[in-house]
Amino acid sequence: MWNFNTDKTQERIQKLHKYYDKNGLNADNFFCKYFPSCSQSVNLREFKKQFSGTTAAVMPFYDSEFGGKEIRILIVGKEHGYMQNLEFGILPNFDSFNETVLNCVNWEKMNNHMKGTRDILKYIFEVDSNNVLSAYTLSDAYRCSFQKIDKFSNVSNVNSTKCMKNNCIKHLLAEIKILEPTLIITQGEWAVQGINNFVKTLEENLKQKAECLKSSFNKKYGLYKFDDFILMTTHHPAIYGHWKANLAPDSVWPFIDYLKENKYLPSNNQISSLESTNLFNDLTKNEIKKRTEHLPSNDGLRKERVKTKQLKIELNW
Repeated sequence: MWNFNTDKTQERIQKLHKYYDKNGLNADNFFCKYFPSCSQSVNLREFKKQFSGTTAAVMPFYDSEFGGKEIRILIVGKEHGYMQNLEFGILPNFDSFNETVLNCVNWEKMNNHMKGTRDILKYIFEVDSNNVLSAYTLSDAYRCSFQKIDKFSNVSNVNSTKCMKNNCIKHLLAEIKILEPTLIITQGEWAVQGINNFVKTLEENLKQKAECLKSSFNKKYGLYKFDDFILMTTHHPAIYGHWKANLAPDSVWPFIDYLKENKYLPSNNQISSLESTNLFNDLTKNEIKKRTEHLPSNDGLRKERVKTKQLKIELNW
């Protein structure tokens, strides 16, 4: 029923390694060539960088085949939240990000974002197991985050500029080229805001006109067909209970149902959910255990809140 091409996934990981190293996107060795222009575009006298450098996190079973149909799922958020107990305010590099995101499978206290992401993957793969968190890639639209000095918070409080959008999309497009996703899922209102929203940005950069397959009730979120992938814009599961009860039924479950009904995603109705879950776990559990058994079983990243040094932007960097 499921086939996972782990060799292909490792090949993609190596290509991303080279891209991040060449373009300076790892937080512990950050030198993105766009950073000076992005920092100047903020146009504030007093601000700091919350963090700089964000990579994707590619899970070991990203390249999957389900019911004879290839599935490669890329989930895209706006940006990472700031983690005060980490040296760079964020995971230091691609390897540590891959390792930590895979370990979400074992977290005792899963945050709301990962709960919602897990539920989406469960619905797509039709299994009831945290192990679905080993079969996708997670990335972000923005690679740096900026803060006003007098109002520092865990998320960016400086609006993303046109300059940032134009620069960061180049990194995301490079990831898309390497990852070749069949389904891209954005999480959050950032992707649908404004005339030049994420859908329009992709259309312009890919020189394609996307077909809208389905919209949410209020027409805010949608399902779009590009030449090589489907794009699904959805609510962010930040308030998990509200998301699950009210928001996901509007912008997630109907979209996935549509994709299954129209054969963009496979649907398995030949065996029970329990049997399906057991089969999926049997195929993934050994690799997950091997890669995570040395890691803590809970979310230690946010457990200790030790204030770290804040770095001012060097405008002439």
